[in-house]
Amino acid sequence: MLFVRQVAPKAVYWFSRLVRDSPAFGSFPSFLLIRFRPRTDGMTADMRKIRVHRMVRLGVVLSVLCGSLGALSEAMAQSSAIDASTNWVVAAGRAPSTGKIDIALEVAPRPLIYDRVHEAIIEVANGSPVDREVNIKVLLGEVAHFVDGNFGVGFEKPAEAVQERILVWPKLALPAGARGQVSFRFLVTPTANGDVYIQADVDTSGGLEGREVDHIRETPELPSGPRGFLSQYGFTLLLFIFYVALLYALARRAKGTGALLRVLALGAVVVLIVLSGWNLWDSAKKFGWQAAKCEVLDVRYAVDTTSRQDSGRTGSPTRTTTDILETPNVALRYDGPDGSPLVSSAYRRDMGDLASFPIGTTVDCFYDPDDPLWVVVFREFSFSSVFFFMLFTLAGIGMVWFRLRKRAAAG
Repeated sequence: MLFVRQVAPKAVYWFSRLVRDSPAFGSFPSFLLIRFRPRTDGMTADMRKIRVHRMVRLGVVLSVLCGSLGALSEAMAQSSAIDASTNWVVAAGRAPSTGKIDIALEVAPRPLIYDRVHEAIIEVANGSPVDREVNIKVLLGEVAHFVDGNFGVGFEKPAEAVQERILVWPKLALPAGARGQVSFRFLVTPTANGDVYIQADVDTSGGLEGREVDHIRETPELPSGPRGFLSQYGFTLLLFIFYVALLYALARRAKGTGALLRVLALGAVVVLIVLSGWNLWDSAKKFGWQAAKCEVLDVRYAVDTTSRQDSGRTGSPTRTTTDILETPNVALRYDGPDGSPLVSSAYRRDMGDLASFPIGTTVDCFYDPDDPLWVVVFREFSFSSVFFFMLFTLAGIGMVWFRLRKRAAAG
């Protein structure tokens, strides 16, 4: 009877406090648990006995109910994790009995082409006799920009602009003898030079099976049609031919070293006028492009290094100077003229601009209606383009006027 009157109410009270403060049952209605505290003031012995028995029974019922809810939530979490893992398991075929985890990386379509979206498929095979949880990572070089993927793939550093992007998947369960596949799509950006490099690696939780790696390295090709070699470099080629022809024609009429130097100077000025005028026209035509909303898929920068050696004075050691050029670019997804989604990339001149393009946000962009894969995020006139165009034009006019005036004075 002493236990029922004194010990049991306190035990039920502290049990209720424990359940209420437990993280597993933090969402349970607290007003029900607070009522477990015994209130025996003004009660007879029989009334207290009846109340204590009721509280004990209620405490037992609630403890069983809370335990059942906890077990149910845990079972549901395990079930959802198993479902998410089994979705990636390939139904056809079994993994060879190698006793370890193997990985294979395939990319399609081939060959890789600039400004095209390709798909990478990663297959993981569990050749061991036990079930494993695997961790998959992928390193994308500076030419391959992420577009999308499956099974919860994300970035290791989503808030940073990086030269090489690392993709990570959540832990995936892979039964013994099974094979699983994950995939992602990437853009071969035309704003960075070099080979496409992709490396995929897998290991098990705890590193029980070691780390397996597969990779590809391929030089992308230029696209055919309007984005081909002649479209992108035809103007430069024609300008070079024009420059050579101009120098040849003027050199034939030149007499003496002084005249030849004047011919070379005039030819250089003409080329500079054409280049600055082309740059000015290229900036102006973007104001007629179609406005759109672009989703930021990836923010990267490419690095080009140039080294040169300076010998200095005779007998002094040779000094090597390395110049580093960082080219920022942004991978974008937007709707084209016919409403179909397009993926392309736009580059920026300043690395500081990349802070204005958080991954996953939507920004204003502008694309060429005649060639929708040409896209920019800013339309702006460069003061330097206007200045140099006027400077070279005035220099060319001045050289011609001076030469004509001198000839008139001599004749």
